[in-house]
Amino acid sequence: KEQMMFASNLMAAGWVVVLILFTGELSSALSLIVKEPMIGWQLLLQSLAQYLSVSFYLALVQRFGGVVAVCVTSCRKILTICISFVVFSKPFSNLYIPTGLLALIGISLSVVAKQKHPASRDVVFLQAAGVVMFFMFVSMWFMPK
Repeated sequence: KEQMMFASNLMAAGWVVVLILFTGELSSALSLIVKEPMIGWQLLLQSLAQYLSVSFYLALVQRFGGVVAVCVTSCRKILTICISFVVFSKPFSNLYIPTGLLALIGISLSVVAKQKHPASRDVVFLQAAGVVMFFMFVSMWFMPK
């Protein structure tokens, strides 16, 4: 896992260096980092955070499988959107509620699809499909006219 990440990141970094050498942006980038050292530290911290996030994601896939990893990342994205409503003020639309519920139903359906018992999976799928249809019908009332 770590060897694959190291090799792919090394190859990508090589291509980026070649590209910025070709375009002439390397000298201006280095002079900016010398002038503003905080930018260099921020780039380093961002690189470390990305490495850790990819490592955790690959460990999640290896231990629990791809479906669980996709569900976790989908829930993380939904949580990020919810937190953005708290941190950054924006006008609220009634469409956010059925849309958020549809996203949660989609995540639930992907988990149900991996169940080992086909009979219970079909029943839950039909129930979820009914809920999705209901929310789609209800959300038409909230659409701007």
